[in-house]
Formats: sequence, structure tokens, C-alpha cells
Amino acid sequence: LNYWAPFPIDQDGYLSPCFQDILMRTRSGSPLPWHSTLQAYYFRQEWELFDRKADPQEYTNVADKPRYQPVLVSLQAQLVSWQNRTGDPWLCSPHAVLENSGDYKHDQTCMKLDN
Repeated sequence: LNYWAPFPIDQDGYLSPCFQDILMRTRSGSPLPWHSTLQAYYFRQEWELFDRKADPQEYTNVADKPRYQPVLVSLQAQLVSWQNRTGDPWLCSPHAVLENSGDYKHDQTCMKLDN
């Protein structure tokens, strides 16, 4: 899911059996197999990082803790590298959209969404 974008759910993800199960359980008030709600997941922090040794249930997001910054920065760099290698259309999100057609076909760029 795309953090805080004006359209946070891609069609493939929305139609998946897993997401549909989560959505139906949420709508019916049935319990979910984790500690967070679907609403909390939609409006989560942009970056999440958990210390799985100290917090195996992932209750505490440590992404903003100074101690974990080297790990977060490294993982962010790995993600951007992978997105570039695979031509990921979500490369610029959530703050912009990748434009790689028309005038930008040979010079792709991130266009701000102004949201």
C-alpha cells in the first residue's frame, strides 16, 4: 500500500484474496489476526522499522529513533535501487508520481502531486 497517497490501494492489491479477507473482517467487526486495525494501517507512518529481536510482535516503530537511522537509511537506499532496477511505477510515491511517457519518455522524472 502506498502511504498517504490520494489513491492508497492499487487495484491488484485490492482484489487479492488476502486483502478482501481483511476488508470483510473489518467491515463485519470480526477480529483480525494482528494487533493493528485496517484504519491504523492506512494512516501509518511513512516509514516503519521494527527491532524483531526486542519486539517480535512489531508493536513499536523505531524508524525515528537515532539508534536505528543507519539501518533505515541503508534499507531505503536498497529499496530505491530495487525500484530503479525493476522500473517500479511507485518509485516516486507517496509525494510524487513517475512520469516516463510523452515528453519524459527518455528522461523520466518525478512529478509532484501537490497533495
